[in-house]
Amino acid sequence: MFGSKKAQGNLPAENIEKKDSAGIDICRVPAIAYYGRRRHIDTKKANNGAQIRAFWEECREDGTLDRLRALALTDAQRFTAACTNFETRAYDYWIVVEPDPGAEPPEDFERLEVGERQCAVFPCEGPAHEAVSKQWHYIYNTWFPRAKYGYDAAQGVEIENYPFGDMDSPDYRCEILVPVKPAQTPELPRRRDTTLVVLFVAVGAVAGILLARSSDNALLFAAVGGAAAYFIYAYISKRREEIKKKRDEEKDEDN
Repeated sequence: MFGSKKAQGNLPAENIEKKDSAGIDICRVPAIAYYGRRRHIDTKKANNGAQIRAFWEECREDGTLDRLRALALTDAQRFTAACTNFETRAYDYWIVVEPDPGAEPPEDFERLEVGERQCAVFPCEGPAHEAVSKQWHYIYNTWFPRAKYGYDAAQGVEIENYPFGDMDSPDYRCEILVPVKPAQTPELPRRRDTTLVVLFVAVGAVAGILLARSSDNALLFAAVGGAAAYFIYAYISKRREEIKKKRDEEKDEDN
């Protein structure tokens, strides 16, 4: 998967850092150099999926895919699609291969260097373009938004690995590698911060008085407002401790 025949299909143990709660591998991906071609995708002009499929078809018809296949490292028999240089509704889409070390690319090919990074690896099964499109939708609409998975998107090159074979087969398997970083948990108030306790209660009491307005029970409303504010503060503090405890447990497991 990451540059050796041994790694294809099953990640070496040293690359896998952990699995998240959805069963997705979080891996340390080594630096890799690729050779190939790229196309600037401008989604303001047309659907990006249509532009990408047209680029693949062009590379198939003009012999680029055959030339890349011949250039590919013996232990990395796959095409790689890479997304780089992200702009507002535009980016560069590469079709490349990992070549033998020291190989020089043909004059009409470009070199793409991708540094070491931490990635989440998402398997895809089925006809390539359809399976990959469906998985991208899951990644950005479900996996990242759900905080329980614990990762945010990181800046870097997004990768799709396509093993040589029939990419339209219902049994075809490929993968997506997305740069990630640990999600930042918002800092919540410290449980024993007396100043914050007083502030919460005071704000609650004032809110109670404002709700009471000219009522004869203004003091009662103030007391209820202050008590409600205190319980809100206590709840936030408890949640903060639970989050901290969970993060500490995860760090202990990683170590």
